[in-house]
Amino acid sequence: MLKTLSKREFFKLRDILKDYINHLQHNPDSLLIKFLGMYQMEWKDPETKKPRTYNMLVMSNLFKSFQVGQRFDLKGSIASRTRLTVNDSFEDPSRDETIALKDNDFRKYMKQINFVEQMKPDMPPLLDVIRNDSEFLKRSNLIDYSLLLGELKIELSSLREMCKKNPELGRGIYIDGTNRAWLIGIIDPLNSYTTVKKAENLFKSTGYGNSLSAVPPQFYSDRFIGFFNGIFNFEE
Repeated sequence: MLKTLSKREFFKLRDILKDYINHLQHNPDSLLIKFLGMYQMEWKDPETKKPRTYNMLVMSNLFKSFQVGQRFDLKGSIASRTRLTVNDSFEDPSRDETIALKDNDFRKYMKQINFVEQMKPDMPPLLDVIRNDSEFLKRSNLIDYSLLLGELKIELSSLREMCKKNPELGRGIYIDGTNRAWLIGIIDPLNSYTTVKKAENLFKSTGYGNSLSAVPPQFYSDRFIGFFNGIFNFEE
Protein backbone atom coordinates (compact mmCIF):
# COMPACT_ATOMS: atom_id res chain seq x y z
CA MET A 1 0.00 0.00 0.00
CA LEU A 2 1.10 3.56 -0.72
CA LYS A 3 0.17 6.37 1.65
CA THR A 4 1.06 10.05 1.81
CA LEU A 5 2.51 11.28 5.09
CA SER A 6 2.35 14.67 6.69
CA LYS A 7 5.68 16.32 7.41
CA ARG A 8 5.15 15.60 11.10
CA GLU A 9 4.47 11.88 10.46
CA PHE A 10 7.47 11.64 8.13
CA PHE A 11 9.90 12.96 10.73
CA LYS A 12 8.27 10.95 13.51
CA LEU A 13 8.80 7.70 11.64
CA ARG A 14 12.36 8.70 10.88
CA ASP A 15 12.95 9.41 14.57
CA ILE A 16 11.53 6.09 15.83
CA LEU A 17 12.68 3.93 12.91
CA LYS A 18 15.59 2.31 14.75
CA ASP A 19 13.39 1.47 17.76
CA TYR A 20 10.58 0.26 15.46
CA ILE A 21 12.94 -2.14 13.65
CA ASN A 22 14.37 -3.30 16.95
CA HIS A 23 10.85 -3.97 18.29
CA LEU A 24 9.96 -6.09 15.25
CA GLN A 25 13.22 -8.01 15.42
CA HIS A 26 12.69 -8.89 19.08
CA ASN A 27 8.94 -9.48 18.62
CA PRO A 28 8.54 -11.37 15.32
CA ASP A 29 4.84 -11.99 16.03
CA SER A 30 4.06 -8.29 16.49
CA LEU A 31 0.71 -7.17 15.07
CA LEU A 32 2.05 -3.73 14.11
CA ILE A 33 1.60 -2.81 10.46
CA LYS A 34 4.84 -3.36 8.56
CA PHE A 35 6.51 -0.31 6.98
CA LEU A 36 8.46 -1.26 3.86
CA GLY A 37 9.85 2.02 2.59
CA MET A 38 9.68 5.79 3.04
CA TYR A 39 10.37 8.31 0.28
CA GLN A 40 10.31 12.01 -0.49
CA MET A 41 9.18 12.93 -3.99
CA GLU A 42 9.44 16.40 -5.50
CA TRP A 43 7.94 17.84 -8.68
CA LYS A 44 6.69 21.14 -9.97
CA ASP A 45 3.09 22.10 -9.43
CA PRO A 46 1.59 22.37 -12.95
CA GLU A 47 -0.29 25.56 -12.01
CA THR A 48 2.12 27.48 -9.78
CA LYS A 49 5.28 26.01 -11.34
CA LYS A 50 6.71 25.83 -7.83
CA PRO A 51 8.33 22.65 -6.49
CA ARG A 52 6.21 20.57 -4.14
CA THR A 53 7.43 17.80 -1.86
CA TYR A 54 5.37 14.72 -1.08
CA ASN A 55 6.25 12.27 1.66
CA MET A 56 5.31 8.72 0.71
CA LEU A 57 5.13 5.57 2.81
CA VAL A 58 5.03 2.03 1.43
CA MET A 59 3.51 -0.44 3.89
CA SER A 60 1.98 -3.88 3.96
CA ASN A 61 -1.72 -4.38 3.32
CA LEU A 62 -3.19 -6.35 6.23
CA PHE A 63 -6.01 -7.79 4.11
CA LYS A 64 -4.13 -8.39 0.85
CA SER A 65 -4.18 -12.21 1.02
CA PHE A 66 -7.86 -12.65 1.84
CA GLN A 67 -11.37 -11.60 0.99
CA VAL A 68 -12.58 -9.70 4.03
CA GLY A 69 -16.18 -8.92 4.95
CA GLN A 70 -17.17 -7.31 8.22
CA ARG A 71 -14.43 -5.14 9.71
CA PHE A 72 -13.92 -2.91 12.74
CA ASP A 73 -11.51 -0.06 13.43
CA LEU A 74 -11.12 -0.08 17.22
CA LYS A 75 -9.31 2.41 19.46
CA GLY A 76 -10.87 1.69 22.85
CA SER A 77 -12.38 5.19 23.02
CA ILE A 78 -16.01 6.36 22.85
CA ALA A 79 -16.16 9.95 21.57
CA SER A 80 -16.95 10.05 17.82
CA ARG A 81 -16.50 6.29 17.60
CA THR A 82 -19.84 5.37 15.96
CA ARG A 83 -20.34 4.58 12.28
CA LEU A 84 -23.90 3.25 12.14
CA THR A 85 -26.74 5.73 12.57
CA VAL A 86 -30.15 4.99 14.11
CA ASN A 87 -31.44 4.38 10.57
CA ASP A 88 -28.75 1.82 9.72
CA SER A 89 -29.04 -1.89 10.36
CA PHE A 90 -26.07 -4.02 11.35
CA GLU A 91 -27.79 -7.04 9.77
CA ASP A 92 -28.63 -5.30 6.47
CA PRO A 93 -27.10 -7.51 3.73
CA SER A 94 -26.80 -4.50 1.42
CA ARG A 95 -24.60 -2.57 3.86
CA ASP A 96 -21.09 -1.98 2.55
CA GLU A 97 -18.97 -4.17 4.81
CA THR A 98 -15.75 -2.67 3.47
CA ILE A 99 -16.49 0.48 5.51
CA ALA A 100 -15.07 -0.30 8.93
CA LEU A 101 -17.36 0.07 11.91
CA LYS A 102 -16.12 1.58 15.16
CA ASP A 103 -15.93 0.98 18.90
CA ASN A 104 -19.50 1.91 19.81
CA ASP A 105 -20.84 -0.24 16.96
CA PHE A 106 -18.80 -3.17 18.28
CA ARG A 107 -20.02 -2.61 21.83
CA LYS A 108 -23.63 -2.56 20.65
CA TYR A 109 -23.69 -5.38 18.11
CA MET A 110 -20.77 -7.71 18.86
CA LYS A 111 -20.00 -7.10 22.56
CA GLN A 112 -17.34 -9.82 22.77
CA ILE A 113 -15.48 -12.38 20.69
CA ASN A 114 -14.53 -15.75 22.16
CA PHE A 115 -11.54 -17.14 20.32
CA VAL A 116 -10.92 -20.88 20.39
CA GLU A 117 -7.97 -21.29 18.03
CA GLN A 118 -5.02 -19.35 16.61
CA MET A 119 -3.82 -20.22 13.13
CA LYS A 120 -0.13 -19.76 13.96
CA PRO A 121 0.34 -22.24 16.84
CA ASP A 122 3.54 -20.71 18.21
CA MET A 123 2.05 -17.20 18.53
CA PRO A 124 2.20 -15.77 22.05
CA PRO A 125 -1.19 -15.15 23.70
CA LEU A 126 -3.12 -12.51 21.76
CA LEU A 127 -3.54 -10.10 24.65
CA ASP A 128 0.18 -10.32 25.43
CA VAL A 129 1.00 -9.36 21.83
CA ILE A 130 -1.42 -6.40 21.94
CA ARG A 131 0.01 -5.29 25.27
CA ASN A 132 3.60 -5.52 24.06
CA ASP A 133 2.91 -3.52 20.88
CA SER A 134 0.94 -0.90 22.77
CA GLU A 135 3.72 -0.52 25.32
CA PHE A 136 6.17 0.16 22.49
CA LEU A 137 3.86 2.82 21.02
CA LYS A 138 3.48 4.40 24.45
CA ARG A 139 7.26 4.64 24.85
CA SER A 140 7.39 6.29 21.43
CA ASN A 141 4.89 8.97 22.57
CA LEU A 142 2.30 7.75 20.05
CA ILE A 143 -1.50 7.76 20.31
CA ASP A 144 -4.59 7.37 18.13
CA TYR A 145 -3.54 3.99 16.70
CA SER A 146 -6.22 1.40 15.97
CA LEU A 147 -6.69 -2.33 16.03
CA LEU A 148 -8.12 -3.40 12.69
CA LEU A 149 -10.30 -6.50 12.91
CA GLY A 150 -11.63 -8.20 9.79
CA GLU A 151 -13.78 -11.30 9.25
CA LEU A 152 -12.26 -13.57 6.60
CA LYS A 153 -14.57 -14.94 3.93
CA ILE A 154 -12.99 -18.36 3.51
CA GLU A 155 -13.74 -21.95 4.40
CA LEU A 156 -11.81 -23.02 7.48
CA SER A 157 -10.47 -26.12 5.73
CA SER A 158 -9.01 -23.95 2.96
CA LEU A 159 -7.61 -21.48 5.48
CA ARG A 160 -5.92 -24.22 7.48
CA GLU A 161 -4.40 -25.67 4.32
CA MET A 162 -3.06 -22.24 3.29
CA CYS A 163 -1.56 -21.63 6.73
CA LYS A 164 -0.09 -25.13 6.81
CA LYS A 165 1.81 -24.38 3.59
CA ASN A 166 2.77 -20.90 4.77
CA PRO A 167 2.71 -20.67 8.59
CA GLU A 168 3.55 -16.94 8.53
CA LEU A 169 0.23 -16.34 6.78
CA GLY A 170 -1.51 -17.37 9.98
CA ARG A 171 -0.03 -14.56 12.09
CA GLY A 172 -2.86 -12.54 13.57
CA ILE A 173 -5.61 -14.96 12.47
CA TYR A 174 -7.92 -16.33 15.16
CA ILE A 175 -10.99 -18.56 15.02
CA ASP A 176 -13.98 -17.81 17.23
CA GLY A 177 -16.49 -20.17 18.79
CA THR A 178 -18.82 -19.88 15.78
CA ASN A 179 -16.08 -20.94 13.32
CA ARG A 180 -15.50 -17.45 11.97
CA ALA A 181 -11.92 -16.48 11.15
CA TRP A 182 -10.72 -13.00 12.14
CA LEU A 183 -7.55 -11.22 11.05
CA ILE A 184 -6.06 -8.68 13.46
CA GLY A 185 -3.47 -5.93 13.03
CA ILE A 186 -2.52 -2.61 14.60
CA ILE A 187 -2.56 0.32 12.17
CA ASP A 188 -1.95 4.08 11.99
CA PRO A 189 0.79 4.21 14.64
CA LEU A 190 2.36 7.56 13.71
CA ASN A 191 0.29 10.12 15.61
CA SER A 192 2.33 11.85 18.29
CA TYR A 193 0.94 13.43 21.43
CA THR A 194 1.86 16.91 20.23
CA THR A 195 1.06 20.34 21.60
CA VAL A 196 -1.94 20.42 19.26
CA LYS A 197 -3.21 17.12 20.69
CA LYS A 198 -2.70 18.42 24.21
CA ALA A 199 -4.73 21.52 23.36
CA GLU A 200 -7.46 19.32 21.84
CA ASN A 201 -7.56 17.27 25.01
CA LEU A 202 -7.82 20.40 27.16
CA PHE A 203 -10.56 21.92 24.99
CA LYS A 204 -12.71 18.82 24.52
CA SER A 205 -12.20 17.01 27.82
CA THR A 206 -14.80 19.18 29.54
CA GLY A 207 -17.45 17.59 27.34
CA TYR A 208 -16.03 14.13 26.68
CA GLY A 209 -13.82 13.48 29.69
CA ASN A 210 -11.28 10.72 29.06
CA SER A 211 -13.28 9.17 26.20
CA LEU A 212 -11.30 11.12 23.59
CA SER A 213 -8.61 9.75 21.31
CA ALA A 214 -6.42 12.78 22.11
CA VAL A 215 -5.19 11.65 25.52
CA PRO A 216 -1.65 11.14 26.89
CA PRO A 217 0.21 8.04 25.61
CA GLN A 218 0.18 6.32 29.02
CA PHE A 219 -3.60 6.69 29.32
CA TYR A 220 -4.18 5.77 25.67
CA SER A 221 -2.13 2.59 26.01
CA ASP A 222 -3.78 1.53 29.27
CA ARG A 223 -7.25 2.13 27.84
CA PHE A 224 -6.37 0.33 24.59
CA ILE A 225 -5.10 -2.74 26.43
CA GLY A 226 -8.03 -2.68 28.86
CA PHE A 227 -10.58 -2.50 26.05
CA PHE A 228 -9.33 -5.64 24.33
CA ASN A 229 -8.87 -7.41 27.62
CA GLY A 230 -12.61 -6.87 28.04
CA ILE A 231 -13.84 -7.90 24.59
CA PHE A 232 -11.40 -10.64 23.53
CA ASN A 233 -11.52 -13.95 25.33
CA PHE A 234 -9.43 -16.97 24.42
CA GLU A 235 -11.05 -20.21 25.54
CA GLU A 236 -8.83 -23.10 26.51
